[in-house]
Amino acid sequence: ATLIADLVTADRRVICFAPGRQLVELVLRGARDELTRRAPALAERIEPYRAGYPPEVRRAIEYIHANLGRDLTLMDMAGAVSLSPFHFSRVFKQSTGISPYQFVLRQRIQRAKELLMSGAETIADVALRVGFCDQSHFTAQFKRACGVTPRQFADRMISSPSAAPSSASSPPAGGLV
Repeated sequence: ATLIADLVTADRRVICFAPGRQLVELVLRGARDELTRRAPALAERIEPYRAGYPPEVRRAIEYIHANLGRDLTLMDMAGAVSLSPFHFSRVFKQSTGISPYQFVLRQRIQRAKELLMSGAETIADVALRVGFCDQSHFTAQFKRACGVTPRQFADRMISSPSAAPSSASSPPAGGLV
């Protein structure tokens, strides 16, 4: 049987025809996307518990969050969930749509944004705390992901705390986050 899903997003109306499970996945995906658009930090914390992720991937995401400040290798992540690095990498990418490395990078950038918004630490301290080996590598990755340097992001937060996150959280075309 075919169900009709009438989804209303931002300012456009989308009508989809999808059977059972596909409909549920479509609605969940739409809700996740809307949540990600409105509250990226919250969505990243909710994401591991989305229905459909295998238990190994959920455990890996929890391991990544718990060890974000450390040097996370593919071998470490795979070992944490008792899979070979090859199999872990394949399962992780099939489930999340991105490689484990890209996921770790996105999580580090997100945590760095949170720390920069607090204003309590220097950029070098933030870089080390989120797992980058030095400030220059952190700055390059942050700019690639967010379109601004960490200093520019922090300055925008100080000058306009309510406007900065939305403008700095949208990456340029082809960005990582």
